Amino acid sequence: MPEPAPYFEALRQHLAAEYNDAQVLDSYTYHLKRTLAEVIKDGKLNTKKVDEYDIIYKNGSPLRKLVSKNGKPLNAKGAEEQKYEPVRRQPNSPDAIIQANRVAEDLLRVMNLKLVRREMVGNRPAIVVEFSPRTNAKPLTTRGKELFNRIEGNAWVDETDHVVSRIVFRYLEGSGGNPMIKADKGGDVTQEWLKFRDEVWLPAYSERHSTLRFFFGKRISVLARDEYSEYKKFVSETTIKVIE
Repeated sequence: MPEPAPYFEALRQHLAAEYNDAQVLDSYTYHLKRTLAEVIKDGKLNTKKVDEYDIIYKNGSPLRKLVSKNGKPLNAKGAEEQKYEPVRRQPNSPDAIIQANRVAEDLLRVMNLKLVRREMVGNRPAIVVEFSPRTNAKPLTTRGKELFNRIEGNAWVDETDHVVSRIVFRYLEGSGGNPMIKADKGGDVTQEWLKFRDEVWLPAYSERHSTLRFFFGKRISVLARDEYSEYKKFVSETTIKVIE
C-alpha cells in the first residue's frame, strides 16, 4: 500500500466541503436526470417522479431549465414557457471556507481512516479508504455531530490525482438535519465522479436512500437518484459559446 497521507487528506477535504462541486462546475453546461422512487416490498421501486433539466453553471451559480417530465419531453408550448431559473447555490464565502477547514479538522478527531485495497474505478486505479467513527469521539462542529459520528463506508481515491472518484457510506444511526426527509439507520449514499476530457473531475452519479416523513405520522422509504451527462464547456462574453 502507498503512503496513506495524501489519500486521507483527499477524503478529509472531500467530506468537509459537503460535496460542493460549484467550483469545478463553473463554466459548464450539462444534463441532469433526477429520479424519485418509493422503495416497496422486497426492495422493488415504484417510480414517482422523473424530471430532466438542462443546466448552465455560470459565475458560481447554477441555472436550470426543465426539458422532460416522467420520460416525456415537454411539448412545444411547454418548452417555450421554460426559462433558465437560478438554483440554490452552495456557500463559497471566506467564512464558509474557514468553516470547511474546521470541519476537516473535526473529521480527523472523529473518524478512523484505513487504506484497505487497490481497485479500478472505470479505467483508473484507485486506493480504497475505509472510514468509521471512533468510539466515544466528540465532534466539535455541526457537520461532525450530524454526520461524521453516524456513518461508516469506503471512499475510492484516484491514485494519480488524489481526488475522491467514488464514495459509499451507510448510516449507523439516523441522520440529523431536515426532519422531513432524512436517512434512518441503514440508509446509504453512493456518489461517483468522472474525469472529463482528462482535465477536471465532474459529478457522474449519486443515489441516496432516505425516509420521507409526513406530519400525520406516515413514513415511506425513498430512493433519490441524480444522473449527469452531456457535459460541455463554454466561454462567456456577451453570449455563450459552447466548446465541444
